[in-house]
Amino acid sequence: LFATDAWPSVWREAMRFGRRILQPAIMAQGAWRAQCHSKADHHDAHRFLRHLGFEAEGPAVPYGRNREPFIPFAQVLA
Repeated sequence: LFATDAWPSVWREAMRFGRRILQPAIMAQGAWRAQCHSKADHHDAHRFLRHLGFEAEGPAVPYGRNREPFIPFAQVLA
């Protein structure tokens, strides 16, 4: 889980970390797919995930504590 109220000031570094460190480390372990869920109304997160190569996979599902909708995102890494 990645979450912060300081998102406007950290998103660029988070993007670099994702591309330079996290994705290669996951692939080095033999993974071919990454997936996550993003709160349906968090459009900045959706844009961030798309920049990392993720795509929305389906309709929002009620995953939140109060059944808030979350959208599944996935990326094929190989």
